[in-house]
Amino acid sequence: MHIDVTGQGPDLVLIHGWALQGGVFAPLVQRLADRFTLHCVDLPGHGHSREDTTPLRLPF
Repeated sequence: MHIDVTGQGPDLVLIHGWALQGGVFAPLVQRLADRFTLHCVDLPGHGHSREDTTPLRLPF
C-alpha cells in the first residue's frame, strides 16, 4: 500500500473515499504540514497502490 508522508508534528492519517486517491488531500496537506505529520494513504487498487488479488478468507 502506498503512503505519502509529509510534515512534522503529531501524526494524522488521511484516507480517501471510493474511486479517489491520496492526492485529493493536496490542498489540506499544504495547510497542515507545518503542524502535523500527514500520512496520505492510497488504498489498494487506487492511486499508486496495486490491487490486492489475494482472496479474502474468513474462518468459520
